[in-house]
Amino acid sequence: MRTASSWRIRPFSWQVAEQIARELNLPLLAGVVMARRGLTDARQARAFLEPDGIIPSPFLMHGVEEAVEKTIAYLESGQRIVIYGDYDVDGISATALAVQGLQAFGADPEWFLPSRFGHGYGLSRTTVEELAAGGPGLLITVDCGVNYPDEVQLAMSLGMDVIVTDHHTLGEVLPPTIIVHPRLDDYPGSDLCGVGVALKLLHGLHVRLEGAAEDRLPAGLLAVLDLVALGTVADVVPLAGENRYYVKEGLKRIGWNPRPGIKALLQVANCVPESVNTGTVAFRLAPRLNAPGRLDSPDLPLQLMLTEDPVTAQTIAQRLDQINRERQEVEAAILRDALSQAESLDPMPPALVLGAEGWHEGVVGIVASRLVERFHRPVILLAMDQERARGSGRSIPQYNLMSGLTASADLLTVFGGHKQAAGLTLTRTNVDRFRETFLEHAASVLTESDLTPTFSPDAVVSGSDLTIECAEALELLAPFGAGNPAVRLLALGAGMENVASTRNGDHLRCNFVLDGVRTRGIGFGLAKDPKMLALEGERLHAGLRLEINRWRSTVRSEVILNSFFAVDSVGEKALGCSPECPYLDDVSASPPCLHCANPFVDTHVDVECGVPGRDLRGEGRQFSTIAQVISSGEPVAIVVCSVAHRLGQVAAMIPLRELGATGVDCVSRLCWRTRPAGVREDALLFVDWTAAVRSHELIRHRRHLIALDPPYHRNHVALLKEYADTGGSVHLCYGEPECEFTERFLKASAHPRVWMVPLYRAIRSGMSIAQAMKQVTEQAWEERAIPPTGEDLQRARRILEAIDLTSGRAEKEDCDLSLVEEYVAAAADCDEAVRLCRML
Repeated sequence: MRTASSWRIRPFSWQVAEQIARELNLPLLAGVVMARRGLTDARQARAFLEPDGIIPSPFLMHGVEEAVEKTIAYLESGQRIVIYGDYDVDGISATALAVQGLQAFGADPEWFLPSRFGHGYGLSRTTVEELAAGGPGLLITVDCGVNYPDEVQLAMSLGMDVIVTDHHTLGEVLPPTIIVHPRLDDYPGSDLCGVGVALKLLHGLHVRLEGAAEDRLPAGLLAVLDLVALGTVADVVPLAGENRYYVKEGLKRIGWNPRPGIKALLQVANCVPESVNTGTVAFRLAPRLNAPGRLDSPDLPLQLMLTEDPVTAQTIAQRLDQINRERQEVEAAILRDALSQAESLDPMPPALVLGAEGWHEGVVGIVASRLVERFHRPVILLAMDQERARGSGRSIPQYNLMSGLTASADLLTVFGGHKQAAGLTLTRTNVDRFRETFLEHAASVLTESDLTPTFSPDAVVSGSDLTIECAEALELLAPFGAGNPAVRLLALGAGMENVASTRNGDHLRCNFVLDGVRTRGIGFGLAKDPKMLALEGERLHAGLRLEINRWRSTVRSEVILNSFFAVDSVGEKALGCSPECPYLDDVSASPPCLHCANPFVDTHVDVECGVPGRDLRGEGRQFSTIAQVISSGEPVAIVVCSVAHRLGQVAAMIPLRELGATGVDCVSRLCWRTRPAGVREDALLFVDWTAAVRSHELIRHRRHLIALDPPYHRNHVALLKEYADTGGSVHLCYGEPECEFTERFLKASAHPRVWMVPLYRAIRSGMSIAQAMKQVTEQAWEERAIPPTGEDLQRARRILEAIDLTSGRAEKEDCDLSLVEEYVAAAADCDEAVRLCRML
């Protein structure tokens, strides 16, 4: 079974979530997700969902002003311009963008993409000399160059002007030329990838040559955002700010009116243009565009992006699809070998440095990503020959790969990349020393918790949230990717029915059941584990995504299962009232005064008007709602009719600690005098209605009040109204089962006859009043019934005295209790409480 050892849930403002949902007319689930992701109000949320196209001026980026002037000089003179790119999707799309962007100004730029095998990564002396041999001109690098000062200097010495546009981590020595780079100054969109940086240069040209606005892309560049979307998604940079806008608009163009090359690629990848999203780019298009650069030459993908001929595009796309299949076969073989090496290590080190002869250097990066997913630690894979080792690394968010490589720089011939992905070359003789040095650095940085997979849900979901409406609302947060991952939901206490594998035996399908709501579920790859098919009928905590399944004319919500969690519940017996509790009030204490017993005695309440609060009555989502509210991290009080019964029940169903509860305190009708002084303000508070009314100052300190059982007295309604009027959030979660439970509770505890009978029997056996009251209390605890309060027993004693049945010698005779005013009033109060619990 695929499990994660833990989850990490971030607090959020419930008020912000409600405001976002209300003002944007969205389900609360969407508001919770956005609030948890850091949006602070509806204005921010609207700007996130609907980017207005306002972007930072290109001239805020270091080097753009000088680069624009230099490029304009070459455009006006008609001199030679060469675009030098890279062999991955970012480099290919940046090259295509630069070529088309300069063609729009009448230029006829040359382009060059290095071969991974013939030229290596980035600039090399050989390629610089080859390009310089073609005559003087302007060399513009895209997605590379910033870490090659010697090669840039060589190009300049051979008569070429050079503009470097790049986004990779800066080295200690920079090239002595114009550099366009988002991290050299305080540019507000520093997470741009290579194609994004190239776009800023083109935008600057449009401003200077055509008078375009600095804060919006001109129409000519809007038309090429499909290329920007490809490179941005494939390079796994954060989809926030400019990147989010570029990808959102670029995906529209890919879906609505794709260029011939992308249209052909969509066809061979069996993609529906209207359903294109970041997943389409990352898992269907990018692998096919990357494959030639991994196995041979990256020229074909670039030609595909530049061609305007549909026939040529179809031919190239089919060839890319074939190369990608070959890449998959090579990848599978390396993965088997790498897994064998990794699984033989005991103990497992904090990072993996694996290598072998015969591994394809163009594919080891993909395999490294697979191993990171599996082992949750940094991975470097090396393709080795007799003299040299070339490799790629991938990492987890907790580890900066470039820092680890820098610590081993004296052992490396060349390296470069990002925090999470990098490439490197070293001599074969240095491999063992490099492994040792790299592992030492990783061990000094990473902790055990860093190496433990954790799940960070965006929201706890209830069964009533698994709807098309909610799925559509969550889709609005797209495009998803780095920095804005697909929405992760956590379902607690769920189940699966009709569990089976799909036709190929890889995937799990089921009816996913949460809060009694059944939704179609699919778990990709989960059926490979036989244990998964045996989960039917078990209670599960599950990590999932909620999506819309569109098939022909059918549209329905669907749950995508990806993780299951083994979380120990506190247990029903671990919490709750017990006779050993040191806070129990003395049953012989004098009854409270009228005001202490009912602080709202002078408050007029019209119960016919109902109760205030978020109305979830009858929806059957009590436990999911409790979990949702607790996960906010805000103080919560749960009001019930019986703490003794409800606290343990909730603790058995909900992993309170993992949801962020710092502690659990309870106050009931049995301890309302003694307990309040020790209650912690930040603890989850369980309180029954009686104690909530009499110690209502405890409630005022809580941001949320969850009514798990119905109110059954006018002063309960008064309490809710006062709480809501002072800004607290009331959640009404009870339904028919809770009303029935409360009715049984009232009939078993509130009617005076309940305690008169056992008290009379104890007295008849010869006990004193004090002894009889003690026995009745102990017997109730032993029978796990509802224990009496001192007030219950004192009232029973007074009624028995009124009919002269408190003497040990008294015989039970027919008694007309209708003549006992206190009995009549108490019985009427009980009947009214039953009526109100049904009505409210």
